[in-house]
Amino acid sequence: MDKLMDDLLRSYKILRLEPGASLAEVQKAYRDAAWHWHPDHFPPEPHLQEKAQARIREINAAYQSLKTHLLEEEAGRPGAAAPGPDAAIAETEPGPMAGTILPLIRTGQAWFRDHAAGLAVGLALAACLFLSPLIYSYLSAPSKPPAPPAKETASIAPESGALRGGKAVPPAATPKTGAAASAPARPHTPAPNRYLTLGSSQDEVWALQGPPQHISGNTWKYGLSTVTFNKNRRVISYMNISRNLRVGLAPTAPVAAASRPISFTVGSSKYRVLTVQGTPTGVVGPSWKYGESEVEFRGDRVVSYADTGHNLEVGTPSRTRAYR
Repeated sequence: MDKLMDDLLRSYKILRLEPGASLAEVQKAYRDAAWHWHPDHFPPEPHLQEKAQARIREINAAYQSLKTHLLEEEAGRPGAAAPGPDAAIAETEPGPMAGTILPLIRTGQAWFRDHAAGLAVGLALAACLFLSPLIYSYLSAPSKPPAPPAKETASIAPESGALRGGKAVPPAATPKTGAAASAPARPHTPAPNRYLTLGSSQDEVWALQGPPQHISGNTWKYGLSTVTFNKNRRVISYMNISRNLRVGLAPTAPVAAASRPISFTVGSSKYRVLTVQGTPTGVVGPSWKYGESEVEFRGDRVVSYADTGHNLEVGTPSRTRAYR
């Protein structure tokens, strides 16, 4: 019994729940934790992928343990009282309208049984009469010869007025805003990287994410997610609200397993936060977002944090002083 209670308490702790949480709360906490620690949300760094997979295994085991315990506890509770003899009589005795309704139902069933074949034949004939003109017009239509290939002609770009290799060069100005600019004509070139990151160009974002659904000033929108560029058309911030941006921030160098940090605190570097937490779900100015939680930087150092989503691996200064 003590081992079972220890396992349950540990499972509650892994899912960041208080003992006594309901099954619905356990399921919601499991979905949130599984999404946060899914390996696809981390850059392809071996140590980050190993950490994410280990946490996912812990989360799955904790969820199965709590789910089994709560379902067994629910099954052991007394259910509703069994129906008495009066209820059984009420279910078997015909009501006052039974003498009128039941004969009508039986008459309708008998008529449908006798005329089912005729109804099927009638429906088949109606379908043939409806489809025959369409089939005839399709078969009798003359086939069109293939169109000749269009000749490539040089044209002048409406704004730049420049030609390069016989093709118009698109203007370098920022695309117009509004709904009309939701699908600008930009070539879809192969992506040089698997992830977009801070400093990525507009062409790299286009190649990774495709055309934006909406453009407003220097901000591209993909569903609820946004990517914002500076005047040089480089990514300076993003918010991955719809979880559809292929974004990744990775430490500048791999960290040895023996010295790998497990938490951060005020004064820790961006390098340490990335190593501990992985890619943030949003970067806006000096703030990094991790779901509902937020880490604030001044330069390269953490000056404050808010663990609103209970998903930050925050340690005490004494634990994190050795590795910043």
